[in-house]
Amino acid sequence: MSTKKALILPLLLLLNGCGSSDAPAENSGNTPDATANSSEQSNNPPDQTTDTPDSTTTPPNSGSDDTGGGNDNGGGNDNGGGDDNSGGDDNSGGDDNSGGDDNSGGDDNSGGDDNGGGDDNGGGDDNGGGDDNGGDDDNGGGDDSDKEPDLPDTDGDGTPDEEDPFPLDPKHSNNSVASDVTLSLQSDKNNLITFKWLDTFSDEKGYKIQKLQNTAGRNSQNSAEWSTVASIGPAPEGLYAEQTIESESSAHYRVLVVNSDDTESILSSSQDVVRFNIEQQTIEQLTLTFPDGQTSPYQGTINIGLSQTVQSTQWFIDTQNMCALHNYCGAEDAQLNTAIYSDGTHRIDVTAEVSPSIFVQVSQTIDIYNPNLELIVAIKDYQDKKVIAAIGKTKSEIETVSYWVNGVLVETQTEETPITVDTCESEHIICNTTYPFHILWDPEYGDNEIKIVAQDTDGVVKERAFKEVVNSPAVIDITSPRDNSYISDDTLIMEGRITDESENITTSVYFGDIKLAEKKGTGEFSYTYPLNGLPKGDYMFYMITFDEYNVRSSDQIDFYYDPDLAERNLVYEVPEDHKIITINDKQLLLKDMRSYHSKESIDKYTVVDLSANPVTTREFSFSGDRKSVYSETVNSTGGFAGSFGSPGLRDLYVNKDGNNINLSALITEGNGDDEYFNFESNSIIQSTTDNSGVYLWNLDLLTYEFLQAPNNDKNYKPKFINDNYWSCQASYINYISDVFIYQYGTDTQPIRLTNNQEAGENGSYCIGINNEYIFYYTSHSEKNELLMYNIETKTTTKLSDQVRSALSNVILKDNLLVWEDRINNEYNQITIKDFNNGHTETISHVGLRKLDFGRVSYTKKLEDRLYPLYIWDRTTQKSERKWDPVASDHFISSDTNYIISYKLIYDIGK
Repeated sequence: MSTKKALILPLLLLLNGCGSSDAPAENSGNTPDATANSSEQSNNPPDQTTDTPDSTTTPPNSGSDDTGGGNDNGGGNDNGGGDDNSGGDDNSGGDDNSGGDDNSGGDDNSGGDDNGGGDDNGGGDDNGGGDDNGGDDDNGGGDDSDKEPDLPDTDGDGTPDEEDPFPLDPKHSNNSVASDVTLSLQSDKNNLITFKWLDTFSDEKGYKIQKLQNTAGRNSQNSAEWSTVASIGPAPEGLYAEQTIESESSAHYRVLVVNSDDTESILSSSQDVVRFNIEQQTIEQLTLTFPDGQTSPYQGTINIGLSQTVQSTQWFIDTQNMCALHNYCGAEDAQLNTAIYSDGTHRIDVTAEVSPSIFVQVSQTIDIYNPNLELIVAIKDYQDKKVIAAIGKTKSEIETVSYWVNGVLVETQTEETPITVDTCESEHIICNTTYPFHILWDPEYGDNEIKIVAQDTDGVVKERAFKEVVNSPAVIDITSPRDNSYISDDTLIMEGRITDESENITTSVYFGDIKLAEKKGTGEFSYTYPLNGLPKGDYMFYMITFDEYNVRSSDQIDFYYDPDLAERNLVYEVPEDHKIITINDKQLLLKDMRSYHSKESIDKYTVVDLSANPVTTREFSFSGDRKSVYSETVNSTGGFAGSFGSPGLRDLYVNKDGNNINLSALITEGNGDDEYFNFESNSIIQSTTDNSGVYLWNLDLLTYEFLQAPNNDKNYKPKFINDNYWSCQASYINYISDVFIYQYGTDTQPIRLTNNQEAGENGSYCIGINNEYIFYYTSHSEKNELLMYNIETKTTTKLSDQVRSALSNVILKDNLLVWEDRINNEYNQITIKDFNNGHTETISHVGLRKLDFGRVSYTKKLEDRLYPLYIWDRTTQKSERKWDPVASDHFISSDTNYIISYKLIYDIGK
C-alpha cells in the first residue's frame, strides 16, 4: 500500500476535527465512535457458519463524546479501551480492552488517566487537544491538559512509549486503515472466529491475523508479544476477504496488511476498532430468552429477548428478515407474531454485536401452533319451521355447538347432526353445502336474535350472531273479478280478503291511477266502481299493501269491459298451480305444477272432458327418482301419451283405461325413441333409438308394425304427419331434411319426394295428408315454397313461394289447407283452400292463429290498437269477430270455441 493511500482517512479525520493526527494505530483510543455497523448487507440472513453481517445501524452507547466531553456514558470507552461508565477503568483499574491492564492495576476512579494515563481517548483532549466541552477532564480526573501531550507515542494508542507495554513494531505504520473489519462467532461454535475485511488496496502482498500472546497489566514491565496465527494472500480490490480460525477461550486479535514495501498497517473496523478482544465466556452465555409461563409450541405474539446487553441485533426467522414481516424488532428484543407463520417448527437466528465490530450468532428452533376456529352459519325455511345450521372449521375437533334464540339457550350439541342446504333463501345461505350441525326452530313473528357459539378441543370459542326477521308479505286474495276476464255489467265489484301476521298494515286500492280507498288491517274487503259511460276496452285495478317492516305486496286484475258483448259461458275454472297443456276437441289436459316442483317430483295430470255437464275429470300420475314426463299430449278421446324417465333414459308411455303402459317395453326388436312420436286418432308413430326406422302402433290392440328406414340410413330422424293410410316423414340425412311418404300395409320402401342433398336446399318438412295429396314445405335461402304431391298421378304442384318462414304458418286439417304469405315483404296474407268444394279465398293484413274442425282463427290489428280474434267457418265461408279482450290462448272444438282467460275457460260458441 502506498503511504498516500494509507494517510487519506486520518487526514480527513483531522480536517473534520473528528480525531487527533497522532491517533493510535492499534486501537485509536478504544473508542467505538461508530456511525454504522460493519454489516455488509443488513438484511442478509445469517448462515450456519460464522459469517458476520455488515452493520448499517449505529450501535447504541458508542463513539466519542455524546453530549458533553468524554465518552457517551461518562468517560471511558463503551466496550473497548477505557472506562465503561465511570472515570477510570471499565471494571477496575486500567483499560478495558487496550493500552493498560485489562481488569487489574492502575487507577479506577482517581489520580490517573481515565483510559490510560491521560485524556478520555488518548493522552490529550477527548476530541483534539483541549478540554472536551469545558476544560475539565471528562469524568473528573483533573484538567485534560494535566498530561503532557508531546510525550512519544509511536503507535498512537494514547499511551506514551515509556509506559506502553505494547509498543508498535518499528516497521508498522502509525495509522490504522479503515477496512470495515468484523469478527463473527456462533454461540454454539465459539472456538471458530471468522474475520472479514474490505480490500482497499491495489498492490498489497497479503494479510496477517495476529493474536496477542501477553496481556499483562499496563504497569507491567513485560513487553507485548503478537504472533501471526494466519497469513492470507492478496484479495481483489473492492471485495471482502474472509478467514476463519480457531480461537482460545479469551484473546486479543488484530488484522494487518503487508504493503508492497513490506511495511505493515493495522486494519480497523468501521468503528475504528483495531484490537478485538474475544471473551468466550460472554459469548457462551449469550442465549435467547422467552417469556415466563410460555412454552413451545407458541401462539399469538411472543416476546423474544437476549440474556445480556448487546449493542445491536439483526433478527431472522427461517432465513428471512423477521423485521420485514409485520414484527417488532428492537436492539435487544423482538416481538414475533406467530399467527403469520404456519404451524410447525421454525428457526430463529439472531446476529448480535456484543462489542464494537464483534458479532455473535445465536440460533434456536421453536414450534408454532395457533389454534383457529371458523364458524359458518345458515338459516332456511323447512316446512313450517326454520333450520339453523352451522359449520365449524377447526384444526382440532368441534367440542360443542350451542344455539341461542332471543337470549334463551335452545340446545347444545356435542354430536354432529348433518343437513344439506339446497337453496339460497337468505343472505346467510351457502348453497349445496352440508352443515354438520343444525337444529329445527319454530319461528316467531318479528325480530329474532340468533346466536350460535362453537368451541373446539383447543379451547377456542367462536360466536356468530345475526338478526332474523320472521315476516311474510301480506297476502291479497282477489276473488272477483278474475284476472283477464271480461265484464259487461255497468258496475265493477272488487271483492276478496287480506291476510297477514300483523294487523299493522295499510292497503291502498286503485282503479287505474285513481285511488279508491285505503284499508287498515286485515280481513275481507268489497269495493265498487261505476263502469257505465266508459268506452269498451282494457282496464285494470290493483291493490298495494305495506306492513310494519315496510314490506310491499300487491295484486293486479286486468279485465276487458264491453257492455255490448253477448253473455259468455264459463265452463271451467282451472285450479291454482295447474298449467293448461292443450285442448284437443273437448279434452283438456292439465298438469299440477305444485306436485311437479315438490321434493317427490310427481308428474300429476288431469284430463277434463269439457263436453260433459257438469264436466268430468280423470287423474293419473307418474313418479320416480329424478324422472319426469316430456312431450305430453292428449287425443280427441282423452287418451294420453308422453315420454317418461330420466334424460337419455326415457320411454314412451300411454295412459289407457286408467293404467300407465310403457310402449317402449313392449318392443321386441330394437328400441323405441321417446322424443320422436306423433299421436293422432288412436294410432302412434314412434321412431327407433338407433334411427333404423319407425314403429306404427295400434293402441286398441297394443301392437306395432316396424317400418325400416330408407336405405338403412342411420341418420334417419323422422318427424311425422300421418292419417289412417299414409305417413309423411321429414327425415334428416347428413343434417339436411328430405320428405319421404309411406303407405301402411305395404312392404315397399318409402317414396322420396325431395332430394335436397343434391339441390343444395335448406330442407323440406311435411305439412299434412288428405285423401288425394301430401303437402310439404321446402325452405330456400331466399324464399319458402308450399308444394303438394298428387298420390294418384305422382306429380307435384307449387302452391306458393312466399310462405312465411315457420312451419306453423302452414296447416292442413280435414281437407282444409291454410297458409300465411308475406306479400312483397310488406304485409301478411292468409289463403284458405277447401279441397272439399274447391273454394279458395285470401284475407289480407291478418295473422294466422289456428285451423281445426273446418274453422280458421286469425287476428287483425285495428286502429284502436285492439287485436280482436276472428274465426272463419267453412260452412258459411264467412268470418266473425268472436273476442276482443286480451286472451292467453284459444282452442277450436268440433262444435264450439274455447277462450282461455287467465284460469277461466269460456265457451264462446261456434
